Amino acid sequence: MRYDELVNFYFEMWAGKGHISQLLLGPPGTGKSSIAISLSERITKAVQGSNPSAPPAICSILDLSTKNKEDIVGLPSLKDGLSSFFPFGWLNEVTDPDAYGVLCLDDLPSASQSVQVASRQLILERRVDDRRISDGILILVTGNRREDKCAALTLASNFRNSVCSLSLDLDFDLWADWYGKEIDLAPVIPSFLRYRPTHFSSLPKQADDRGQFATPRTWAMLGRCLAIAQKQGILTDVASGLVGAGPATELCAFINVKS
Repeated sequence: MRYDELVNFYFEMWAGKGHISQLLLGPPGTGKSSIAISLSERITKAVQGSNPSAPPAICSILDLSTKNKEDIVGLPSLKDGLSSFFPFGWLNEVTDPDAYGVLCLDDLPSASQSVQVASRQLILERRVDDRRISDGILILVTGNRREDKCAALTLASNFRNSVCSLSLDLDFDLWADWYGKEIDLAPVIPSFLRYRPTHFSSLPKQADDRGQFATPRTWAMLGRCLAIAQKQGILTDVASGLVGAGPATELCAFINVKS
């Protein structure tokens, strides 16, 4: 599905209180986690349209690939002779009964097995121990696919059978439209990618000798620093450090011909 289609679907699921956890898979650097940001902005507009004094929607993004089990379930402790867990702030935020917005559990397939197991109750039962996720919170899980060769693990079959699994399709025109609205991005990038569309998005297995490969994310990053790199005379080096040596060489040749 396209980026805009996914945001529309997730918004309608949120509006209808459809408590089905959403699993979004796709190649690296294609904007999966940014969908949570776009969705929270849309939810904020909808709520503040009828209640201008309402706070902005929550957009809590947890990068599970960097987490330990305790980051999900909390830190163990003893109280009155009984064991309990002290939760981290993110859980207090999304379990407030009045909370609304998005909880994005990012990069689940790349998380350790213990984190995946700890996340399962949160995703499937909308709770951690006795703390329940607010009805106004949509849970969005994101990750890369195994075929992307990004150290993604196969998710358990009972988990996959309990979530709505969708894929993010690349759409250059939609990305270029977003890119063109950003005032700090060099306009030559979309022009080059229209000329060489195969460089728009690649996979880790296509990386150069330093491990760099082109994605929509790295092209946008290059767009932000291209003018400075040109001014310093180091554009080839900077571009190679973001999108890989091959695309960088072709981009610099394209710019030279254009200028």
